[in-house]
Amino acid sequence: MRQGNGVFLYSDDGRKIEGLKHPDNTEGQLSLSSPISTWANRDSIANSGNFSAFFTDIGIGGSYWDYVGGRWRPSARNVILYNGLAPVTLSSGTKTVVDYIKLLAGVVQDGDLLEYSYLVEKDGASDTYTIDICLGAVQATPGTSLGLSTAGLAGTAKQLSPTPVRVRREGATSVRPVSVGGAQASGTNTGPNTAVTVPSLEADVYLQLCGQRTAGSTETLTSRHFAVTLISGA
Repeated sequence: MRQGNGVFLYSDDGRKIEGLKHPDNTEGQLSLSSPISTWANRDSIANSGNFSAFFTDIGIGGSYWDYVGGRWRPSARNVILYNGLAPVTLSSGTKTVVDYIKLLAGVVQDGDLLEYSYLVEKDGASDTYTIDICLGAVQATPGTSLGLSTAGLAGTAKQLSPTPVRVRREGATSVRPVSVGGAQASGTNTGPNTAVTVPSLEADVYLQLCGQRTAGSTETLTSRHFAVTLISGA
């Protein structure tokens, strides 16, 4: 395979490689460079003949993406969107956003998985903190619970760090938990697996780690870890 004049690719027998199409269905041209840009420019990048790009505002330090199958996907088919470094503390009986990641409009598409993990602890042996993962339209306001709330940080339990949890986008306003269910991730659960209606993922939203002291009055919650990975769907 070689590059001819311009940006077309040719096979060794001199034939132009066909089958590439722009999002507007015009004849596909392929640029051999990956532009550096932001997610907001993704359509114009694809329409200009670039089917890969480095987006500076997605992932830790940016990430490479490919335009394939009519949509943008991470080049590695997964990308770490967030991995917070600094501990965050909370001492409140009000449900509060402890940590969060902004999900840009359209980054998560149908079939994609969001996988997250966290570790929280409290500094005593009597109070209870409830931890919840929410999806909200406003950064600092707890949004819709994804149905994964736990009051496991209670009494003498000082640390809580469940196995990584996944939710799948089923539509612009619908996600479904798809992780191992049951107490201690046993794989069984007496309840149905129910999709959750959420703010539209075609707009900017926030995946939030939320906490609330639900019993006691003296202990402080500290978030030591919150990380989120996007896994591309089919």
